[in-house]
Amino acid sequence: EPAMDQDIRFEHINFSYGTGYPVLKDVDFNQLSLPSKTRVIYLMGSKSDVLDFSTYEQVEKILLVGARRVRKIILPQKDCVKALGISSMTNLETIENISFHTGMRYLHFDYGVKLPNFDFIRDLNQLLYLSFTANKNLSELDFIQPSSELRFLDFVNTNIFNYASTVSYLKSLKHLRFLTTGRTNQKQRELLRSELPHVCMREG
Repeated sequence: EPAMDQDIRFEHINFSYGTGYPVLKDVDFNQLSLPSKTRVIYLMGSKSDVLDFSTYEQVEKILLVGARRVRKIILPQKDCVKALGISSMTNLETIENISFHTGMRYLHFDYGVKLPNFDFIRDLNQLLYLSFTANKNLSELDFIQPSSELRFLDFVNTNIFNYASTVSYLKSLKHLRFLTTGRTNQKQRELLRSELPHVCMREG
């Protein structure tokens, strides 16, 4: 997995460093008042069902883990978020303002979300890394544009290769170099290798 922007600094957030990032655990984020220049937010759990980041217009990385109560995330109405990681948030239904963040480079949706679709990804043409690990409801990849700069795709523990159109969408990505497929059968592997000869693949 590629490292997310290594030059992001943490001096504006005065919280303890858990795994190398400032960590907020099981808080009501909307009752907090972080510095307006906050660059990185790492949140584990949440006491509220809406996470409102709209006032943090300099935030570059947001990592949210296990906040299962959350139904809605509100991002700033400004292109500032470069990396967004969402993991184990099984009730998440909507992410407001994400289409503003056309400069986003890294996007992770891991371990189940209830988003009705991923059409907003069409607006994120500068993405380099996109992960859908363990999202069983992921269907066709019609939200990925041929003009996308995507280099890394992760489909571990999804059903995406059961759709006949998947390989065609992947072939249209001129910059794709690394693909994590998850478990595939022999026929699927042979098709992927023949149609995507310049892509490095692994099962996970």
